[in-house]
Amino acid sequence: MSNLHSALNRITPKLLLLAAMVVLLAATTQRAPAQTLTTLHTFTGAPYDGANSYAGLVMDAQGNLYGTADQGGDGSCSSGCGIVFEVTASGTEEVLYNFTQSSFDYFPYGAYPWGTLVSDALGNLYGTTVVGGVNSMGTVFELTPSESGWTETVLYSFCSAQNCADGSVLYTGVVRDQQGNLYGATTYGGARDTGTVFEVTPTGTETVLHSFRSLLRPSAPSLPAWLKDGAYPSGLILDSQGNLYGTTSAGGASSSGVAFKLDPSGTETLLHTFTGPPNDGSSPGSSLIMDAQGNLYGTTFAGGNPNCVDGCGTIFEITSSGTEKVLYSFTGGADGAYSHSSLIFDAQGNLYGTTYAGGADNDGTVFKLTP
Repeated sequence: MSNLHSALNRITPKLLLLAAMVVLLAATTQRAPAQTLTTLHTFTGAPYDGANSYAGLVMDAQGNLYGTADQGGDGSCSSGCGIVFEVTASGTEEVLYNFTQSSFDYFPYGAYPWGTLVSDALGNLYGTTVVGGVNSMGTVFELTPSESGWTETVLYSFCSAQNCADGSVLYTGVVRDQQGNLYGATTYGGARDTGTVFEVTPTGTETVLHSFRSLLRPSAPSLPAWLKDGAYPSGLILDSQGNLYGTTSAGGASSSGVAFKLDPSGTETLLHTFTGPPNDGSSPGSSLIMDAQGNLYGTTFAGGNPNCVDGCGTIFEITSSGTEKVLYSFTGGADGAYSHSSLIFDAQGNLYGTTYAGGADNDGTVFKLTP
C-alpha cells in the first residue's frame, strides 16, 4: 500500500504543475480560422472503454491505430486502471487489453499506461505503465495477439533493486532496436532518485545504462561535470548506430534541463544545457526528432519569451555539431504557450506540434513552423 501511495504522490505534482500553468496564463486574442477535424472515437471511460489518453498513436500497414488510455477499462481501480486500444481504419474502436487490479494495493500487470506504444513485425505491441508491477513502481509489457485475444506479458517490474536503483515510475514509452531490445527512461529512481535510462532484452533482463546524478540546483560553478547531469528524463529516440538521445526536464548547470546522448556503451554526452528565459528554453518534456543530417529538434515547456511565468516555451534545434538554436519562442498569444509535444516533419522540412495553452481560448494550439 505504501509503495502505491508513493507512486501516486509522485504523479500528482506533475499534473498540478500542468494545471497551474494554465491558470497562470491569461491571454485573449482573435480567433483563428476554423480547420477540419474528424473525431474517430470518443472515449466513455470505465467499465467498457478508456479515458484520459496522454500518448501518441502508432499505425500499422492497414491504417489501424493503436494507443493507450491512462484510465478506464474494467473499473477495478477507482477510475479504471487503463487500457490498450485499437481504432480501425474505418473508425471502429476495440479495447485490446484492460489493466486490472487483483487486490487493493497490488497491480501485478501494471496500471496507468501513459507512453506511446511500439510494435514489431509480428504485430506484438510493447509499452510501459506508470505504476504497477510487483513493486507498484511501473512495468515494461508486451501484448501478443492471438485468435482468442491479446495476452500481456510483464517483461520487467521496476524498483526490484535496493532503493529503486533500477528506476521507478514510467511516463514515457520505449523504443526498440533490430534485435528486439527495448530502451526507455524512468522519471524517478536511480542514484539520486532523478531517473534512469534502461534496456530490457526480449527475455526480460534489465540493465541500467545511465543513472542521472544531478544535484538539481548546482549553484557552485566549480562542481564536477557529473553533478551537472540532467534530472527527470523524457522519451528517447534511437539512431542507426545504436545511440540514444533524450532530454531531461530539470537538472543541468542552470537547473533548466539538458539534452543528452548515450552511446551503446552507456557513456553520456551532454549536448546542451538549457539556461531558461529570456534567451533559451527550459524544462524540455518531450522526445526529440532527428533529420537526415543528424540535427535534433524539440520543444521546451517553459523558457524563451517572458510574457508567461517562467517563459512561454520554445522550439529548438541542436545541430549535428552540437550547437543549439532557438527556432521560435512562443509569446503566449495566438501562437500558443507551454509546448509539451514531440514534433513531426513534412517533406518540405516544416515542423508541426501542439501547445498546452495559449490560442484564442487559452486552450492550446496546433502549429506549423516553416524553415
